[in-house]
Amino acid sequence: MPDRFEKIRNKYIKTFVEKQNEIKTAWDNKDIAHVHDLMHKLTGSSGGYGFDELYELTQQGMLLTTNNQVSNLVEMQQCLKKIYSTLQENYDSIFIDEKI
Repeated sequence: MPDRFEKIRNKYIKTFVEKQNEIKTAWDNKDIAHVHDLMHKLTGSSGGYGFDELYELTQQGMLLTTNNQVSNLVEMQQCLKKIYSTLQENYDSIFIDEKI
């Protein structure tokens, strides 16, 4: 039986697809300020829930979008790709576990 923290953590993971879509929409709309804000929020929450890799990636995303500008487009695209992948892998992991 999952403990209380695991239940809360799984509830948080279930928001990952929504978070991924929000970031993609902001990026596609070239709303760098919003991308930066989303990176900031995700950095704080991912660290608190123990997602160290996601924390590091979103922290990098924050640095790359400082002052509402993208300092390195290629690096930011690579960073976003890794963030999307990490979000999706964690999301998929709880649904695979629930189906077993």
